Amino acid sequence: MAKLDETYRQYLAISIQKELCNLLSLEAEVYLPGSERFEDSQFRFTEYGRPTFIAAVYPKTYLDVANSIRYAHTRGIPCTAKGGGHCVSSSMQTLQDGIVIDLQPLKEMNYDEKNQEVTAGGGVLSGEFLDYIHGFNMETNVGSCPTTGLMGVAIGGGIGRLQGKYGYLSDNITSCKIALADGSIVEASATNNPDLFWGVCGAGHNFGIVVEATFKVYPQQHGGLHHNWDFEFQVGQARAVFEVLNRWVGKMVPNLAVFVLWKRVAASGAKNVILVNAVWSGPLDEADEYISQLHAISPIVPSAVQTVEWPELSWIALQGINRTYLGSPESWNLYPYKLFAAASAKTFDIDTMCDIFQALESMTADDNLRALAMFEVFSHHRAQEIPDDATAFPWRHGSDIFQMLQVSIKDPKKSDACAEWLNQWKRTMIAKSGYPRLQQYANYGHGTNQKDPVEALYGYDKWRMKRLRGLKAKYDEKNWFRWYQPIIDPTDKHG
Repeated sequence: MAKLDETYRQYLAISIQKELCNLLSLEAEVYLPGSERFEDSQFRFTEYGRPTFIAAVYPKTYLDVANSIRYAHTRGIPCTAKGGGHCVSSSMQTLQDGIVIDLQPLKEMNYDEKNQEVTAGGGVLSGEFLDYIHGFNMETNVGSCPTTGLMGVAIGGGIGRLQGKYGYLSDNITSCKIALADGSIVEASATNNPDLFWGVCGAGHNFGIVVEATFKVYPQQHGGLHHNWDFEFQVGQARAVFEVLNRWVGKMVPNLAVFVLWKRVAASGAKNVILVNAVWSGPLDEADEYISQLHAISPIVPSAVQTVEWPELSWIALQGINRTYLGSPESWNLYPYKLFAAASAKTFDIDTMCDIFQALESMTADDNLRALAMFEVFSHHRAQEIPDDATAFPWRHGSDIFQMLQVSIKDPKKSDACAEWLNQWKRTMIAKSGYPRLQQYANYGHGTNQKDPVEALYGYDKWRMKRLRGLKAKYDEKNWFRWYQPIIDPTDKHG
C-alpha cells in the first residue's frame, strides 16, 4: 500500500479524529501524531517491518472497537488492534497510514468459580492474567513472556511451559466475543458460530478483533510452586548438552519444560554462554532424574534451585531475561530494529547447533548489533490428547522444538544484511529439522524479508486451507483483516 501525501495525511488524521469522536462513547479517546498518547500506541518490540498509523483509538467499551472498525472500513482506511506490542511479523508492514485500536483500556477480568473459568478483556496482558488467576489459586498454560497481549498469544495457538498439562492456551478458550469487519460483535464458542470458533483458535487474527475471551483454568498443583534452574555451559560443551536434551525431546513429561539460550554475556560475566533453563512443575524430589543429567555435564556455573509461584516464574527464569529485555519495554529502543528467524524441529541437529553458536559469537563482535538464539522444548502430553482437527492450530504433532534466532540492530540500513544472515540459517534449520518442510508457529513466523508459506503457518492439509479460506469468505469477504500472518495474501486485489 502506497504511503499518503503528507498534506492529505494530516487532513485525513484530523477528519478521523473529529468523526470518530462523534461515534464512540464519551470516555473513548482518539489521538493523532504528535500527542503523547499516540506515541504510546506506537511503541512496539521491533521497529523492523512495522505498520504506520495516522490515528490511535483507546476504546472504553467493546462497542467502541466495533464502531472504530466499521468507520475505518467504510472510509477504506486499514485498521488493526494492538495488545502488548510484541508482534515480530514483518507481514504487518503492509498496513500503512491506518488506525490502531489500542486495547489496553479493556482490562476487566471476572472469575467464575462454579465453572472454573476466567473472562478477560482484550487488553489484558499475560502477566496480568496470571496474577489474577493466581489470586484464586488457579493456573493454566500461557506464553513465557508476561508483557505479551493475552489475546494475541491465545488466538495464534498459545504454546507454553504447562501445555503438557493443560494443552495450548487456545485449547482453553471456551468462548470469545469478536468484532468483525462489518462492525458487528459476535460470540464464538462450541455452540455459537462454531465454525468461526474453530478458526479463532489458531488463526484468529484473520477474522476480526477479539475483545473478550473466556478461558478454562485449573486448581494449582503442588501448592502452586514451580522449581527453576539456570545452568551456564561453555559453547564447547554444546554437544554434550544437546545429547542430553535429545533424549528428552518428543517424550517430555508434563512437569518439565526447557529453554536453551545463547547469551553473549551471562549473569556470571562469562561470555558466549549456553544457558539451559529447566522448570519442573511437580514435586521437587522427582526432578532429580532430569536435573542430575545437566549437573553431570559440569556446568561452568552450577544452578541452585529457585522455587517460586507461577506468576513470578516468568520474571526470574532464564536469569531474568523478561525483566531485563524481552518483557521490559524500557529496553526495547536500545536496539530497536529486531529481525527474527524461526523453525520448528523434531530433534536438535547437534552439528547445526554448534555452527549457529560459533556464527553468533563471530557476528556479535560488532557492538552495534546484538543477537540471541532461543530454543523451547515443552511436553505435548495434553496437547496431543486433543484431536488434530479440533482447532485451526496445525502442529500438535509437528512442533517438538521451537527454534528461534534474533538479531537486533540500531541502524536500519543493516537490515538487509542481517535478514540474509538469518534467512540462510533458517534454511539450514528447516533442512535439518527432521520435518520434510517448514512447520511454523504462527506467532513466530515471517520475521525477516522472507515470507513463510501460508501452509507453513496453518497446515499443509488441503482441508485446513479450504476451511480457513471458506471462513474468510464468510466472515471477512473483503479481507480487511489481512495484516498479521494472513491466510489470503495482502497483495491480492480486495473488494
